Parts: sequence; structure tokens; C-alpha cells
Amino acid sequence: MKYLLYSLVALILFSCAQIQNPDGGPTDEIPPKIKKAYPNIGATNFNDNEVKVIFDEFIVLNQINQEAIVSPPMSTDPEYKVNNKTLKVSLGEALLPNTTYTINLGNGIKDFHEGVVLDSNVLVFSTGDYIDSLSISGTVKNALDLKPQEKFLVLMYESDRDSIPSKKRPYYYTKTDEFGNFKLNYLKSGPFSLFVLEDKNSNRFYDLPNEQIGFLMEQVNTSNADSLYTIHSFQPDNEKQFVVSLKEEKPGKLILILNKPAEAVDVKILGRTFKKPWYESDTILQGDTVRLWTDLARLEEQEVGIVVTADNAILDTVKLKLSEFDSSKIQTPTLSTNIKSGFAKYFDPLYIYSDIPIKSFNDSILLTIGTEDTIKVGVSKVGSKKLQVNYNLQQESSHTLILPDSFATDILGFKSKELVGQFKTKSDIEYANLKLGIELTSSEHVILQFLNKAGTILREVKFVGNQSFEFINLSPGEYQLKMIFDSNIDGKWTTGKYIPRTLPERVIFYSEKLEMKEGWDKDITWTIPE
Repeated sequence: MKYLLYSLVALILFSCAQIQNPDGGPTDEIPPKIKKAYPNIGATNFNDNEVKVIFDEFIVLNQINQEAIVSPPMSTDPEYKVNNKTLKVSLGEALLPNTTYTINLGNGIKDFHEGVVLDSNVLVFSTGDYIDSLSISGTVKNALDLKPQEKFLVLMYESDRDSIPSKKRPYYYTKTDEFGNFKLNYLKSGPFSLFVLEDKNSNRFYDLPNEQIGFLMEQVNTSNADSLYTIHSFQPDNEKQFVVSLKEEKPGKLILILNKPAEAVDVKILGRTFKKPWYESDTILQGDTVRLWTDLARLEEQEVGIVVTADNAILDTVKLKLSEFDSSKIQTPTLSTNIKSGFAKYFDPLYIYSDIPIKSFNDSILLTIGTEDTIKVGVSKVGSKKLQVNYNLQQESSHTLILPDSFATDILGFKSKELVGQFKTKSDIEYANLKLGIELTSSEHVILQFLNKAGTILREVKFVGNQSFEFINLSPGEYQLKMIFDSNIDGKWTTGKYIPRTLPERVIFYSEKLEMKEGWDKDITWTIPE
């Protein structure tokens, strides 16, 4: 027993003598806080050219030049330097008299050890006897889909000139948060023009053609403290049409990219005429990207000139180098159907798709009904890459679709491989139906869009006045209703203009979620006031 006791004591002492790695403890997730500032936050009659901020822990800069916002802005950006726990802001120019200044540090400061970002602190001081105390707030949304716009600049100008965002920095400005919301504090009294800007080059000027902009038509008065403003951003359509690129993606396939969509596009080979079209497109030759399929690679020339025309205007002549034709590098057309996860909708036609435009195809295919009956059904062409099976499917039935080898031949002369697809159809009680009544209190021309949850347009209708619609056989899921007020009656949404200041066409969404479940019949009325 004595020896056992000695052994136990020795074991305890040995364990106590073991060297252990120190526990780092919990990660510091608390952002640095301002401990002291010069001038004091809210100070008046400040006339120095340096601001000093002392934090409660060691700090480092975090893209401070992009994050920090000084209002009113200066023609020369301040210089930011860190020494341990202290931030020094050197002001590059004399301050305006009797003016309230704010320096919003944004996410421009983080702690030295863990990189925790400062929780957006604002420094406020005045060169006069008092601090301006007025404020305005609001939301920035995209004009087309009404989604909130994050990190957009909200700009306030004393001038009401349309061109002011391109020529002068704002008197006040801030950034929107992740929900598109903004608030401008410590404002002086007076009328201001309010703009929003997607400032892609961070210079606080509207000077890039791909920057979005938005504005209010009338000036705002900062004395109206209870007002909330909603501003819609848009991309002005003021660019001239031009060819971005035309290239041969692979033998037989050309990709034409324009800088913006066009209603109609045409391409011709310089110095050549054809009795028949020399290409086919898998689009309706609209949009900013057009895919062209052609056997151009079989020509003897190594380089040809392509004349590109959009909306009846010649845009450019592009020289195109052609690859040497090699049939071994050409893939056979790949066929697919609108059968999804082993199911087809009995109320929709059965379609066959090709990834390459189809030149010819068998006029019939084999379709097995149930497990025994196999019949021949007709096939017709409904698009350059789309065929329709001429057979009406029934509810709650099983089928096998058989497309044999060489069923289709593409425009390059290559034949498809065999495709066999087994599928079923569901009962009508597994779908939903929606009845919609539209009550318009105005006589405006409108465009109604019925969309799925992802925003894909499933149906579009143009009309005036009260209307009723039915959306039947909907798959269970969530849907949206969107209304465009077509003020110029061109049948599509029209964006705004910067000069002269013109708002984009108004867009609204039905406020409730349209969740449709199996067997549901929903009846709603959407009343739209002026």
C-alpha cells in the first residue's frame, strides 16, 4: 500500500510539471472604440488643420480612402496616418467658415490583432458657433426590379442644374447600407438637389458611361425632417451602338457582342453575295449577344470582312480570321427535351432542343405509351433549334421517347446520336390555378409581367384599363406580379435620361408573395391607384 501511495504522488507531481501550450482564450470580436478625439465630438469654433482620434486598442487602416466620407467634401482628400492607437487626419485645405463638418470613418479602421472592423463612427465638429442638426433619410432602389442598391453614393448639391454631378463635388454625401437605406445628418437648412450614383471610380463625379445614376425631380428642403425619400437608380441609354467583338468560338460558330441590345441585327460578308442566307442564328437576332452558325469555315479564304448592321445602321466592318476546317473537332449536335426530373407537363407540348441549329430531321419518332403500345408520332420545326412532338399527352401516364441515331442533322452537316427518355405526367390536382383581376384607376398603358421566384418572365400582357387574367396549371412555388407603366407606349420598359432630367418608367410589384401549392385555386384583385 505504501509503494502504491508513493507511485500515485509521483504521478501527480509529474503531471503538474508538464509544460502546456498557453490557451489563447476567446477571439476578440469587439471592434475598436473611440476613447478620445480632438476636437471633441460636437466641438464648435474649430480652426485647426488636423484631427486626432485615440482608440481603446491598437488599430490599422482598412482601405480608408475608399471608406471614409468627409462632408462637405474637400477638393484635396485628407491624409490618414496611424500610430499605435492614434489616427491622425491631416486636412489638405482650409475649412469653410461657419460650417458643420462630419468625418464618417466607415469600415476604414480595424483592430491590429483580430482585424475586427470599426463600427462606423462619425466625427462631428463646426467652424462656427453651433452644430447643424437637420437630417434627411430614404432608400435607393433599382428602377427596373426595385432591388435595394448597396454602397451607392447619395449626393446633395446646392445647385439645381441637371449637369451638376458631372462638374462639381457634392456639398453633402453618404453611402447606402446593404438594404439601400441612407441617412444624412448634421445638415444646414436650405433647398438641395438630391442625386444617387454608382461611383465605380470612387471620385464622386458622374463621369463613366456604365455608372448608374438617379435623382429627384424637385429639390428637397432639409427643414422637412419627417420626409422619407425613395430614389430609383438607372443606367441611361445614351451610348451609341458599337461592336464589342466578333470572333469565331469554334469552327462553324461565331459570337457577335454589341455594347447594348438592338432590335434587329444583320451581318454580311464583304464582297460576297449569296442566294440563300449564309448563316443561321439561335436567337431572333436581338439583344447584345448574337450566336451565328455557319459553314463559313469551309471557305478557302483564311480571312474575311464582316459588315455588321444593327437597327438599319452600319456599325463596323470586322476582319475575321477563320480556323482551318477539321471535321474531327466538330461535336455532333446534342439533343435534349423539356422533360425535367423524369416528368413532363401534360398540358404543354413535348419539345426537342438542339444546341446547334437543325437543318433536317425525321418527320416522325417512336413514343411508347405505358409499357406496351409503341406508336409513331409526327415532329414539326418551331424554331432554328427547336422541334415539337405532335402528340397530346394525357394526365397520369407513362411514356418512353425514342430518338434514333441520325434523327437530326445540323446546319454543319453532322448528325445527332440516339436519345431515349422515360417520363411520366402528373394529375391536374398536383398543379395550381390563379385568377387575377386588375383594377386601374387611370387610363395609362401598362405591361403586366407574371414571373417566377427567380424573376424569369413566364407571361407578359400589354393593356389599358381593368382586365382579368387566368394563370392555370402552375407548378407549386412562389411567383411575382410586376407592372410597368408604359408612358411612351413602346411596349417595353424605358430607362431614364440624365440630361434633360427624365425619370425611368415607373415599375411596381404586387406587395404579397404569391405562393401556390398543389390543388390551390387562388383569386386575387390588384387595385392600382394613380
